[in-house]
Amino acid sequence: MNIDREILNIQDILQRADKDSEDIKSLLFASMALVKLKQKTAKRAHIASFASHGVAILNGVFGINYTFRNENKILLFLWYLPVILYFAKHGFDMDKTKNILQSELNDVSQQHNALKNILRSATPALTHGIAKTYRDEIPDITDDTITPEQINQTIHHILMKYER
Repeated sequence: MNIDREILNIQDILQRADKDSEDIKSLLFASMALVKLKQKTAKRAHIASFASHGVAILNGVFGINYTFRNENKILLFLWYLPVILYFAKHGFDMDKTKNILQSELNDVSQQHNALKNILRSATPALTHGIAKTYRDEIPDITDDTITPEQINQTIHHILMKYER
């Protein structure tokens, strides 16, 4: 997501929203922030998956090196093998999490694009209705306790109500 392009899109949309421009701007920035948050969490899961698999492989290499250099194989079974299995399992779990987060990111991106498309083609009455729905769903915009779930639910309600 290119921030500069998104800001230009928001400015283009806000030219049509006269009296509700602050609410529409807040809604679009919240939607954009939700997309960025999902991108960040998906990237973190990808890095965690990659790091866990890397630690498992590296520990496997150290275990193989240890077995070739020493006659005692007990450390292989007490240290290297459990660590390899743990980090490999953690890596596969992070792969599953990454796939789930990637699908959530795709859903949120589609919601954001649908919201922009609705606002681009909206009449002033429709824009006012969207702003009113946003104000009703999130009454105190200055409150810092707005959660991503609230934003996602609000955008979902707006899309269900105004998308045709």
